Amino acid sequence: MRLTIKRVGGQLPTLQPKCVVDGKDLDAETCEVARAFVRDTPRRQSAPHADAFVYIFELEEDGKTLTTSASFQDVPEALRPMLPSPRKKPM
Repeated sequence: MRLTIKRVGGQLPTLQPKCVVDGKDLDAETCEVARAFVRDTPRRQSAPHADAFVYIFELEEDGKTLTTSASFQDVPEALRPMLPSPRKKPM
């Protein structure tokens, strides 16, 4: 499993940090949260307000890629530490 998270939107839309995480680096519970979230969350079409960020999640597993997107408040707590930020170094 590989999970890529991209941040888009906000006041500087050209600044789009991303984070790529290999499933081997996550505990089993976090992997399952990520799978369920990407599989069961409908893709958000836009941010909740003009300056908000949207996070795009791409889950690659068994030769398939599933994608969803969500605003910060819709991201499960277990996945929030992985959200990309320009202040954090990419994982």
